[in-house]
Amino acid sequence: GHRWEYFLLDLSFIGWAILCIFTCGIGNYFLIPYQDTAKAVFYRNISGTLVDESIDPIVDTYPAAE
Repeated sequence: GHRWEYFLLDLSFIGWAILCIFTCGIGNYFLIPYQDTAKAVFYRNISGTLVDESIDPIVDTYPAAE
């Protein structure tokens, strides 16, 4: 099913991984959580557990303060 899409998702992070090499691994502190979040959202999209696709799950997790 979604192997090609998952491969392209992983492939999209290659440039960032190369930049992390030049920063002696310091960039991994930002890259790894970003990759994990992207993979979690990918899983939620294909499994159908993402409730509303118009809501950005990263930004709209908490309701706005009034």
